[in-house]
Amino acid sequence: MSSGDQAGAVTIVGAIGFDDIATPTACVRGVLGGSASYAALAASVLGPVHVVSVVGADAPPEWLARLAGRGIDVSGVQVAPGPSFHWSCRYHDNLEDRATVFSRPGVFRETPLQVPEAAAGASHVFLTASDASQNWAAIRQLGDRRVTMLDTIEGEIRLHREALLETIGESDIVSINASEARLLIGAGEGMPGDAVARATLALLMDRGARTLLLKHGPGGVTIADGEGLRRVGAVAEVGVVDPTGAGDSFAGANLSALAAGAGLDEAVRWGCATASFAVEAFGPEGLWALAARDVERRAAMIAPGTIACAEGGGVG
Repeated sequence: MSSGDQAGAVTIVGAIGFDDIATPTACVRGVLGGSASYAALAASVLGPVHVVSVVGADAPPEWLARLAGRGIDVSGVQVAPGPSFHWSCRYHDNLEDRATVFSRPGVFRETPLQVPEAAAGASHVFLTASDASQNWAAIRQLGDRRVTMLDTIEGEIRLHREALLETIGESDIVSINASEARLLIGAGEGMPGDAVARATLALLMDRGARTLLLKHGPGGVTIADGEGLRRVGAVAEVGVVDPTGAGDSFAGANLSALAAGAGLDEAVRWGCATASFAVEAFGPEGLWALAARDVERRAAMIAPGTIACAEGGGVG
């Protein structure tokens, strides 16, 4: 696959804002973050990308300028009075588990999204793990689309379950990690992983979605759809610095590969390879200069017959 394989544009709906990230060895404050940033950068490796978001007046102008420099259309990013989205976390020693210090939605939650015509016409749409009201504000403005992918987080499942289930009904693919899937279906820790995947897929299909991408962090990804279950593995020798944004990078790259004509399994492979770059630096720094040939080389490290995700960083 190469950047010449462009069959459709991708629209990313989600937050752009400040991240404070602490790991056992280092910390950064006030870096560019938000799901839309990671997803858009990852998707831009293959084809045209539109971003729909809201930032506050405190957002550095160079953020949007730099995204635009990657060929990303930021005309759908509004600047509103007030503070931008701001998220802070601290990772545990295993670099898999983390504690959220705070999450402040700022103007992203307060300002209704506006979808420009070009973004509304994209063939593929990624609704990131933002609040349900903003996803619905975007859905109402989107045109006919071939594929819609939805991500979610624990807070949305706990606090806005019914709204989330309604959004699932507008989606084709749902990307969710294993612990969130257990929460969604009410499964205990004793339920085997494959049973969790099947039960989650059944719930999604009952609501109208057709594909589940179940993320296991360093354990890889399970693809669940009408063809059954396919479990993915792990890419070795990836130096994990900061796992933040790996799941968003995976989703953005996956969707851009689908828009470029890839099959689902190939798109997951591409998404996992892209996500492995995201974990190698703080924030989205590992994605800024990423080219298709880089992803191709990383994907080629995956053993034949398997689809893999970054060891340690994964796509959780």
